[in-house]
Amino acid sequence: MNLIGNGGYTESYILVFFLLPALGFTAINYIGQSQIHLNNKTKTTGFISFIVTVISIIISYFATRVYGVYGTILGINIYLILSGIALFYYGNKEFPVSVE
Repeated sequence: MNLIGNGGYTESYILVFFLLPALGFTAINYIGQSQIHLNNKTKTTGFISFIVTVISIIISYFATRVYGVYGTILGINIYLILSGIALFYYGNKEFPVSVE
């Protein structure tokens, strides 16, 4: 019995599970961005996002050619994790907040 939709996408649920762990880094990304923006250094956020995006595009291009959709997921996860860590790191340098 299909309660939602027609069931045409039921095989894609496994792909969502591969994306979920890195989505947690989105919150860390937002915290880091807020810390950087509190000191009016939006160029730092833009620069970090640009560098991480270029790295992710390169990895995604080659990984997708080798692993297909799983390579694309790898590229997305690398982007989310790297941007979250980098922005949080520089955010704590600009506007230190103790994390307990």
